[in-house]
Amino acid sequence: KVFAGWPAEDLPLEPKQTLSVERDGLRLSAWDFNSQPDVTLRIYLVEDMAMKGTNGVQLRVLGEDSGPMWLHDLRAGFGVPLAEEPGDTSRIANLVSPLVSLKAQLKTSGAALAWFAPRGVGLTAFSGDEKARTKIRRRFMLLGQTLDGMRVWDIRRAVQMIHFVREADVARVKVQASGDMAVNSAYAALFEPGIRQMELQGLPESQAAGPDYLGVMRVTDLGQLLRQLDAHVEIH
Repeated sequence: KVFAGWPAEDLPLEPKQTLSVERDGLRLSAWDFNSQPDVTLRIYLVEDMAMKGTNGVQLRVLGEDSGPMWLHDLRAGFGVPLAEEPGDTSRIANLVSPLVSLKAQLKTSGAALAWFAPRGVGLTAFSGDEKARTKIRRRFMLLGQTLDGMRVWDIRRAVQMIHFVREADVARVKVQASGDMAVNSAYAALFEPGIRQMELQGLPESQAAGPDYLGVMRVTDLGQLLRQLDAHVEIH
């Protein structure tokens, strides 16, 4: 009822690798995929080429408040401009080598690292002022969905994309997100069995203070959702 505006579940991803670069034992790759017709999104993946067995993939869902540090590490560490990404990283100082930082994260987690921005963030950020963005959100509702309702779908598709790229990691994805994206990720986990662990920060006390979904309070609240997820997802 809440997510009735989602596309068909058998929609092809049509993945396209747009980048592959190796440096100091690490590989950075970028993949574009179709979340739905005319909505192309991108996922970045960093892997340790010497790491044979992993604990899956840590998927970091980016929001409007995520900051540019992740982008700086990829640009400076791998020597790639990633010019299409809108974040300004020119003023970030390298207190620690970006590759050293990435290697430490890979070693700590024992997993590959992925970064993903749902629609309206990063490459697909909407232009205009707050008034213009409000009009965009209202247009989603006129189509029988909300912007964050479709971001839940985008997160699901990103998990499916990870399964395509790393076939051995099916059902071993840990999602990290904060704020509204943490709520979106929690709803995505309800529908996507590949998500087994979640690290959620800045969750609101109730769905009423979270992102907009059509009629969601008639069906469930955030606390009830988290209790339901607790049966099969490890949440921190």
